[in-house]
Amino acid sequence: MSEYTTEIGINGIAGRMGQTILDTATKREDLTVTFGLDVAEADLSVPVYDPDEADDALTTHAPDVMVDFTVPEATTALVQ
Repeated sequence: MSEYTTEIGINGIAGRMGQTILDTATKREDLTVTFGLDVAEADLSVPVYDPDEADDALTTHAPDVMVDFTVPEATTALVQ
């Protein structure tokens, strides 16, 4: 059992790789996916926000790590 849980946010969570990360993380005790960002609506086990709501989602959930499986333009928009 891990003493520390890394909280993850996933940009592009509705896509194939985003869902793979979500599925993998839910099987681990040391990882927790706290939310996702995606332009597509998705019914997942974590809250999914539109990228336009990224600032609010990041403030609310404050993940330790953001994983990004999107296009370069979406990545650039997220870090600005």
